[in-house]
Amino acid sequence: MPKNKQVKDVFLTLGLRNSDSRSNLQSVEIIGIPGRKNRDGECSIDVTTERFFDDVIAKQIFRSSNRLKDCKFYDLKVWLYDTGIDNQGYEIPEIDRSDFKIEGNIPFSKLKYIYVLDNGYEDNEYIQWKKDVETLLRPLFNSFIAPPEPNPSLNFNPFPNFPFPKFFDSLETKLDKHAEMKNEIFFNALIIQID
Repeated sequence: MPKNKQVKDVFLTLGLRNSDSRSNLQSVEIIGIPGRKNRDGECSIDVTTERFFDDVIAKQIFRSSNRLKDCKFYDLKVWLYDTGIDNQGYEIPEIDRSDFKIEGNIPFSKLKYIYVLDNGYEDNEYIQWKKDVETLLRPLFNSFIAPPEPNPSLNFNPFPNFPFPKFFDSLETKLDKHAEMKNEIFFNALIIQID
C-alpha cells in the first residue's frame, strides 16, 4: 500500500525571464502563487498554474514593454492581492496614497485594480513614468476576462444523441485554454513594484 504523503498549501514565488534579450525588462517575479509543500519540505507549483501565470501576467507584461519607446523598467515584482481580505496568507507591501492606482474598466475582467508602488518621481518625470506604467500594465485587465460560467439550468439537452455539454466545454477550452483558471482566481488586484 503506498504511503500517504501529507501536503500543505503554501504561497510561492515564481520568477520568469523575458525570452527577448534585447528588451530592457528582463524579469517578472510573481508572489503569492498557490503551491504545495510536501512532508519532505519540498515546495512546488503545479505546471498548469505556472503556465497560467506566465501566459496571463509575465508574457503580457513582456509584450507590452516592447511597445514602450524607451522602456526604463528592468525588473517587476507582482503580488497577487485580494482587496476583500486582510490576511493574504503571505506578506504584501503596504499601499498608501502616494502609490498609483489603476482601476480596470473592462466589465468581465476578474482583475479590478492594479496598485503600482511609488517610485519617488516628481513633476515631468512622474508624468512620463505614469504614462509608461499605464501602457505597460493596462493590457493585463484584458488577460483576466473570464468566459461566463455555464448556467446549470441549461443542462437540458433537446438532442440526446448530441453531447451538448461536452461540446461547449470543449469549445470553451479551445477558445481560451485558461478559462477554468480565470473563473477560479482568488485575487482581484495586483500590487506591482517596478525597478
